[in-house]
Amino acid sequence: MLLFVTEKELRKQVVEIGVISSGEKKERWLQQELTGLKAELAAEQKEKRFFARHCRQLRSLLENALEQNRLLADERKSLWSHIEKLQVRRRSALEKMIGLLSFLQECHGGGEGLEDQLLLTEAVGDELRLSFKEKWRLRQAVRLHRIGLFHLPHEQQTKPEICFSVTVKETLVQVPVASAHMVAQLEGLSGVARVLRHLGERYDGSGGPSGLKGENIPTESRILSAVLAYGSLVAAGQDRERALVRLGQEALWDPAVLAALRMLASQDDSGGRTVRIRLSDLAPGMVLAAPLHARAGAMLLPEGISVTEIHLEKLRAYSGAGPLDEMVRVYRSEEE
Repeated sequence: MLLFVTEKELRKQVVEIGVISSGEKKERWLQQELTGLKAELAAEQKEKRFFARHCRQLRSLLENALEQNRLLADERKSLWSHIEKLQVRRRSALEKMIGLLSFLQECHGGGEGLEDQLLLTEAVGDELRLSFKEKWRLRQAVRLHRIGLFHLPHEQQTKPEICFSVTVKETLVQVPVASAHMVAQLEGLSGVARVLRHLGERYDGSGGPSGLKGENIPTESRILSAVLAYGSLVAAGQDRERALVRLGQEALWDPAVLAALRMLASQDDSGGRTVRIRLSDLAPGMVLAAPLHARAGAMLLPEGISVTEIHLEKLRAYSGAGPLDEMVRVYRSEEE
């Protein structure tokens, strides 16, 4: 039996076949897309696991590094503590050794006027705003500047001018250079030895042993040599003003040091109203004639304040955190 299909039915069948074919293509495309997405997801998960593993490793390394850093910090702190203790012991031993040498110097006839020299050089150092190290070197140089007397015949040991003599010949003779040579043998006192070695230098270059001139001379040497010259003239009977005039005329001494000496002399001569004392001698009831500063620069007590026990307690507490000025100027009491 022959089947007759109309043109209309044939077109309908063609369309249905096309639709089926299009749907299969779409399904295959979706399958391909799904497969691709699964592959990408798998790659991302693999990468995530890779990074997670490395993050764990990095975290472990960081924790180890932090622990090592903590251990090193503790070790460093312990070493610094040990170093500080050794430095304290060293300073204590050095002070004892200097004290012994100073005592031997006094026993040998070289300790006259030492306390006045210490007070005056410290006052000049304060006026010239020396650093803590410079003040320390200056103080030790004052204490040891005549230790070289051991090298002199006995008849020359009492000559007051021997430490600030003008001529190179006399300067080289003995005491300053001999003192420097002795002190240089002691560990930790090389800076003090340098101060002593150039104690005979003069501001105009006429001194010795190296013929240094002006500010090429160590500051502490310039201060000590001028103070020794000034003290010798005063001890010989000259008043302070005339002694300073004479020193100024000779052009051998640092003008800044002489200016500081003039100012200190004028303060002491202003009716005798003020006096410089050691900080350790400060007592309740004293009135400050000048501000009291820490060496770092902070003002601790103002001028004109009447010192009380509370102030002294605060100063003692502050001294544990940082050094203070060793000297302080106060008004004389009415009883004095």
